[in-house]
Amino acid sequence: MQSVNENESDCNESDAEDGEDGEGCDGGDGVEGVEGHGTEIVMVVMVLMLVLMLCWYGDGGDGDHDGDVDSDGDGDGDGGGEGGEGTEIVMVVMVLMLVLMLVLMLMMVVMVVMVVMVMVMVMVMVMLMVMVMVKG
Repeated sequence: MQSVNENESDCNESDAEDGEDGEGCDGGDGVEGVEGHGTEIVMVVMVLMLVLMLCWYGDGGDGDHDGDVDSDGDGDGDGGGEGGEGTEIVMVVMVLMLVLMLVLMLMMVVMVVMVVMVMVMVMVMVMLMVMVMVKG
């Protein structure tokens, strides 16, 4: 059997010289990425959910009693019972969502525009909360 290393005897390693490196072509320009609009979409969804929830639960539900009971005999009803607790639950959910959004946006390095949008959102939410509380 012939040895596998038979061809190596033809040239000495010391005689071998390194060839010059060829120059490679420059890569083409990459396609520029489209700027994402994820946070704006989330903001719009949050505003829509806020409005929807306030419309849905804004009055806190009807009271337990009708106002037609007249226990003191003065001719007026005693008034309805207190409304349900719908708005409080919605407020808690909205505050949690707002905190989550702020944390997510702070984790990303956000632009001034995003911070301004968050501030506007907070102001709108506070105004809506005050309106709901006054109405209730």
